[in-house]
Amino acid sequence: MTGNDKLAERFKLATRFRFTKELIFEDLKEGHDVIALPDKLIIIADPESYERDLPSLLAMAKLGERDPLLVTFFIEPEVKSRDEKYCQMFSELITLLRDAWVMKTVQEYTPELMDKSVRDAAIDRLNSASVSFFLYDPDVSLYLKLPEATGAPYEAGIDDVPNRHYVVREKTKKKEWRQ
Repeated sequence: MTGNDKLAERFKLATRFRFTKELIFEDLKEGHDVIALPDKLIIIADPESYERDLPSLLAMAKLGERDPLLVTFFIEPEVKSRDEKYCQMFSELITLLRDAWVMKTVQEYTPELMDKSVRDAAIDRLNSASVSFFLYDPDVSLYLKLPEATGAPYEAGIDDVPNRHYVVREKTKKKEWRQ
């Protein structure tokens, strides 16, 4: 199969996800990522990832179309060193829920490609406090509730200046920065 044939196959499957934003496929030597920007979605992957994970990558892009912060972890530009570990913990925590929502999205748009055991395994990865969040439609505001629901020593919010990003800090009594 030629490079053009492979690209055509990617777009053929992508049409099933009914994207409303521009979708771009880029090649990478190793690994994969989905970048969701306000005006476009970029899937960057190596050939093996495109072959093995294309439905999941498209599902991540679909979530990113809804809200870029569902799949792209932008944090405040000037993170205090004491809050760096909380940013890492928050990223790991929301990844569990994001992965479950990816599986749910794959099942919604390409059910014949979704093995029930794979979906159940994704749900099993969620801890008991976040399982109930999976039942809702994907919404970044649910990510912000996870730290409290899991008893984390930090809290998370969203700031829009200079660009929309997460703010993750040690728990404090001040709440004015939260949105």
